[in-house]
Amino acid sequence: MSNNDYVTGIKYPKPFDEYAVSLCQSATRYICILSPQLDHAAFDNSELVDALSALARRGQQTQVRILISDARPLVNYGHRLLQLARRLPSTVRIRKLEEHPQWNNETVVITLQESPTSAYSIADTTPRTVTLADNDGGGLVGVGFAT
Repeated sequence: MSNNDYVTGIKYPKPFDEYAVSLCQSATRYICILSPQLDHAAFDNSELVDALSALARRGQQTQVRILISDARPLVNYGHRLLQLARRLPSTVRIRKLEEHPQWNNETVVITLQESPTSAYSIADTTPRTVTLADNDGGGLVGVGFAT
């Protein structure tokens, strides 16, 4: 897979969980995870936590952003990513997104690679076109979904 590939329609939760770990291990600066409830089957595993922890500790410019729509399962049943966010609150952030017209509760993992070609890697559970906006400085500005 090249750095410019978009991968969609991955079976969920397996092999999506393995692909998410692979993306997180290859990230150099930025990971964004959008997931309705941060399902335990796909996201509560030590390999993913280790990869995100290593990324978060890599430098001051690294960021792990996790957007969810329902925090109750995380709080009620516990989650390794919640523990990581509590240990590294300045780098690993979990936020609740109440509602967004372009997010239909899909699960998406996005990484921005540091390279001259400003490459993106995406794992998405539903087949669709994914559009990313990039500023000229190599930073991710926005993500849009077109069905």
